[in-house]
Amino acid sequence: MTEDGTIKTSTLIFENPISNDEIVLLRGCIARLVQGRPGDVPQSLADCSVLFHNHERDALRYSYPLIQYKRLQGRAAVVGVNEGAEALVKLAATAGWDSARCC
Repeated sequence: MTEDGTIKTSTLIFENPISNDEIVLLRGCIARLVQGRPGDVPQSLADCSVLFHNHERDALRYSYPLIQYKRLQGRAAVVGVNEGAEALVKLAATAGWDSARCC
């Protein structure tokens, strides 16, 4: 939440149609993309990678998921809330990211 009490959100909607069963694949694809190999993703994006999969190396992150994977109007979508919104904007702004690389 921001200082004035508002909640920041951002939504990334893909052109690709997706079934409810495929949402978990979308999550895995983006989580792998964000984790990447050293040098593959900007450090600012790698630093917030836990938000994309909601667990740390040895434990789950027990709090509200700030990045959520959804099906909106039949299409693949990712929604970010507060820090998750900022991380999603970083992902969308990352030059040269190729969704085919993670699937």
